[in-house]
Amino acid sequence: MKKSAYIFSIFILFPAFSLRAGLNGEILERSVDGNGNGYTVMRVWGSYYEMGYAQGYLMATQIEDLVQGVKDYIDDIPLVDYNKIKNSIVSTWFMPTDAETEIDGIVAGVLSADPSSSVDAGDIKVINTIGDWLYAPYCRSHSCWGSFVEAPTVTLSSRRLDFPDLPAPYMEHLLCARIPSDSGKVRWVNLSFPGYVTVITGVNEYGTVVSLHDYRTGSSHAEGDDVITRNAAARFALTMDLPEDTAEQLDHVYYRLQPYIPYVGSFINYYIPNGYGGVFTCSPSSGFYKKRTPQTDYFGGEVLITTNSETDGHSTPSGGEFLEDYYQAGSPKHIGDHWSVLSDHSGINGFQQLSVALRGREDMTIWFDGRLLIDEEHQWIPRVEVEWSELYRGFEEYRPVPDSGDYDGDGTSDIALFRDSSGLWAIRGVTRFYFGSSGDETVPGDYDGDGTTDAGVFRGTSGLWAVKNVTRVYFGSFPDLPIPGDYDGDNSCDAGIFRPCSGLWAIRGVSRTYFGAPGDRAVPGYYDGSGKDIAIFRPESGLWAIRSVSRIYFGLSSDETVAGDYDGDGSWDASIFRPDSGLWAIRGVTRSYFGGSSDHPVPADYDGDTADDIGIFRSASGLWAIRGLSRVYYGSSGDIPVTR
Repeated sequence: MKKSAYIFSIFILFPAFSLRAGLNGEILERSVDGNGNGYTVMRVWGSYYEMGYAQGYLMATQIEDLVQGVKDYIDDIPLVDYNKIKNSIVSTWFMPTDAETEIDGIVAGVLSADPSSSVDAGDIKVINTIGDWLYAPYCRSHSCWGSFVEAPTVTLSSRRLDFPDLPAPYMEHLLCARIPSDSGKVRWVNLSFPGYVTVITGVNEYGTVVSLHDYRTGSSHAEGDDVITRNAAARFALTMDLPEDTAEQLDHVYYRLQPYIPYVGSFINYYIPNGYGGVFTCSPSSGFYKKRTPQTDYFGGEVLITTNSETDGHSTPSGGEFLEDYYQAGSPKHIGDHWSVLSDHSGINGFQQLSVALRGREDMTIWFDGRLLIDEEHQWIPRVEVEWSELYRGFEEYRPVPDSGDYDGDGTSDIALFRDSSGLWAIRGVTRFYFGSSGDETVPGDYDGDGTTDAGVFRGTSGLWAVKNVTRVYFGSFPDLPIPGDYDGDNSCDAGIFRPCSGLWAIRGVSRTYFGAPGDRAVPGYYDGSGKDIAIFRPESGLWAIRSVSRIYFGLSSDETVAGDYDGDGSWDASIFRPDSGLWAIRGVTRSYFGGSSDHPVPADYDGDTADDIGIFRSASGLWAIRGLSRVYYGSSGDIPVTR
């Protein structure tokens, strides 16, 4: 790809509506004054073109005004021409290619809202790279984890963008949540301006905060093939295909950036939670050539600070001394003081700020604010505080529960059995192996968080939990009942026991609590759509007591409990199977008859539609009958189903 030879230099500081039918976007919150100053919180969903189109249509006026403001600003600078900058920018890479598609959608959306508009893809690229041709000598970012935070928070990250005034007739700050229809793509939230698809400051579903800082930016830019602007590189880093293991993501991103040359020099903050992140240093001459990561001799490796000065991570970068003082004061930090230490610090000119308190993947609090343009005086929008769950409500991505019985990771539960006499595990169409021995209780689940079910056994005589190819630990004893599940919401199974004689629930590494009484049955489940809930069924009264969720009466003493998500809404329902009649009663959902007194109920999601299916295993004949789906023969008398 041929790049423009034009070199330019600008040494300044940069800076719920009703929906149209079929539009894949909505404004969740908006506050602007009569001059257009204010903020918007919006979300867009679907394909990248559809997401771009929605932003273009809903923000058409603001995008057109920003483009015109940038044109006027550049054309007023002697010896600088807008079209030369435009030609230079459009010859660079916009990665991933989703970004190009999104830009095309924005242009189409603007033209749909205003058929007379002259805005084209090149104009959108220019406003998306303001940070590459207008420079800011001051910005501050910091992150902490470990002993510096208190549960349930696992990481705090904050970034302040310092900048004078954007070349625009008014200032509308935009927080946009993106929900790609391709489930393999990363979800992310961008704090920027109308028309933006690249990143100045953004956070993805893992809680990784990516932002830009100037460093030896200089007055010239790179030319030739494989040049990428800093803004586009930050978008690429935030949203490229990432490993599920956050510990692997920094090296993965660094490697993926190697083929590209940055348009100008910079830092790209890549603040992965729990200390797995760092800062990339880049320059037109050396490419992306350095990773600065947390060091154990600097606040125990639990703090990361970025200014516009270089450091090796063993000391505080110049301009960050006030942040060093903040951490020297000790004590766990909270989002309020993490925010204030930046907002209260005097600098050149604060322009935008974002803070994130992360509790888990897709579970975080986001704060942001921004400066306005009002009568030449700097004023600010009120700080906006939102939850990730609010931005994505109604678009919660389905994730199979860690004890779903999905042994091959294809999103469906598998027909599977354990043969106690020999220790055989047989998963239909997947695998056969031997693990465990006679007398072991089966505890299958996803113990390593890789999306597939692992074979596991609990040996009550010794308290051994053995998970094939994952772990061996000792937890509990006879006559404890094993109750594995994801009790802390980290998408992996935890070892847990219920002690019927005392009502003790002990979840390894998570909690110990007492709930229930002798005679109660343990019926833990995902009743509120998040981590597994502690719950009991009291046969004598039909009481279902779900800790911190609800108490209801449903069923009889002779019923078998078969709780599950039968309507696909992401939450489990209290449910019973009555062997003497074959009744399946799912509270608030349905009643049907399927199976009989000699059958084992085996509800699970056998067709991958996110809803559990009614099913039975008839040990005497090896019959698996899944209501409305299939009848197959697999196994024999005495086999134990281990589908869930």
